[in-house]
Amino acid sequence: GWTNITLAEISKINANSISSSFDEDIQYIDISSVSTKSIDHTTEYQIKEAPGRAKRMVTHGDIIWSCVRPNRKSYAVIWKPEENTIASTGFSVITPIDVSTSFLYQALGTEQFIAYLTNRATGAAYPAVKSIDFKEYDISLPPKLLIDKFDAQTKDYLDVIWNLKQQNQKLKEARDILLPRLMMGIIEV
Repeated sequence: GWTNITLAEISKINANSISSSFDEDIQYIDISSVSTKSIDHTTEYQIKEAPGRAKRMVTHGDIIWSCVRPNRKSYAVIWKPEENTIASTGFSVITPIDVSTSFLYQALGTEQFIAYLTNRATGAAYPAVKSIDFKEYDISLPPKLLIDKFDAQTKDYLDVIWNLKQQNQKLKEARDILLPRLMMGIIEV
């Protein structure tokens, strides 16, 4: 019951961009701030001061993949983003339509997909893929019942990962406040 289908048939690629009238502060995701399966940080900008590549709107459940040097595996799932989170145009933003985010996220993290992108990259000094390369990718799609079972077993893990990252961030902030005070003797252990 499995079928081969293109990624464009089960998702939207780069569906939403900010308009020229957009006039709010943004949380910007740059290529350098994304590692394998992780958004390490975002940078807050007023839109007028943001880099020119700050154009791709992202929402909960989107998957971002760096178009530049795909062999570096810079991709992540967008989970509970702050309002006005915007990604660089150096990413392809993949929005699942007919499949769950948890299934598509795992499918787009396989060595097969990474090899596909790496082989499609053009340019010697700055190898990159285009959005059409994402759209044309053939994905093996199991029956809907199997996808639903997979999603039921795995979607809670995305929440757990997000919660642990939030806790780690708060611990880092507490460390950065307390450590200098301990070193200067302002507070004692």
